[in-house]
This record gives sequence, C-alpha cells and structure tokens, in this order.
Amino acid sequence: MAALRSVLVTLAILLGLGAALAQQGENLAGPEQKAHQEKAQHSEPGRAGTTEPGSEQRTTPDPNAALVDGRLVVPGAPADSQTVPSKYSERNAALDALPTMAFPLPLTDDQRQRIREAVSKAPVADTDAHSAELLPTAIEVRELPDQLTAAIPAARDLGYVRTADRVLLISPANRIVVGEIKD
Repeated sequence: MAALRSVLVTLAILLGLGAALAQQGENLAGPEQKAHQEKAQHSEPGRAGTTEPGSEQRTTPDPNAALVDGRLVVPGAPADSQTVPSKYSERNAALDALPTMAFPLPLTDDQRQRIREAVSKAPVADTDAHSAELLPTAIEVRELPDQLTAAIPAARDLGYVRTADRVLLISPANRIVVGEIKD
C-alpha cells in the first residue's frame, strides 16, 4: 500500500512538472512584433492601459481586393447592389429607412400601366393612406380582375383602392397598403 502511494505521488509530481514546462514554451513573436509591443506599452496611452497594442496601426486597402467598402470590384459586378452597406450607398440607405411593408413591389412600368388602365373605371375612394399604412375599415378593398392577376403574378394576392390621384395596392388579409401606382 505504501509502495502504491509513493508511485502515485511521484507520478503526480512528474505530471505537474511536465505541465509547468509545457506552459513555458518559446516566445513565437518576431522581433518586429516585439518592438511594436514595447513601443505601444511605453507610450502615454499604453502606460495608462487605455489602448491595446496594435490598435494604432494604420492600414492601407489592398489594391487587389475583391471587396472595397462592401462593394464587389471585379469586372462585370453590379455598381450598386443590395449587399453594399448603407453608409457607402445612398440607395441602400434610403431602402434601410423604409418600413419592410413599404418596399416597392416588383412591377415593371408596363405592368403598372396595365393595372392603372384595368381599374380606371372603379369608384374613387377618399383616403390619404400611403405605403405600409393600415387602410381604414370604412374603405372598400376591391379585387383585381382575374385576367390581370393571371398576367401579373406579383399582383395575384392583392386588392386595390382607387383614389383621385393614385391606385393603392392592398394586402386584403390585413388591409395594409403594400404599393402605390401614381396616375
């Protein structure tokens, strides 16, 4: 029993020494990195501990980078896509300010013209609702003609309200204005 205890104590000591030696490995920092660290630690902010070493380094953009300011800069790439951050794209900044329900419907000018012509004989409603707003319950939402919804899939589940100067496209389930077509 005493022999087992002495073997276990010896094994524990050897494992402890091995772990301590493993933690004291060689320093992997190069001389340039060591000099930069020393310089940062001996500066006024470095001594105060208010900045981290390396936070003062200036970087220049890589001239061969595929992305610059979030914009893809390879031949054939779109000039202003939706992936460009809004701080670099006025178009995306304007879209970011829109409520989700006010995003423009994917309708072409021809499709807008066809909708406008198809509902031009409908009675005029008096409302000042705009995109992403709830339509008052007193306003009747009409269905778009079947031949129109068959030709324009984006308008399939929409209703409409005609006002004096525009056609409002409505989501009938929740009576929210999802699009406007100006006269």
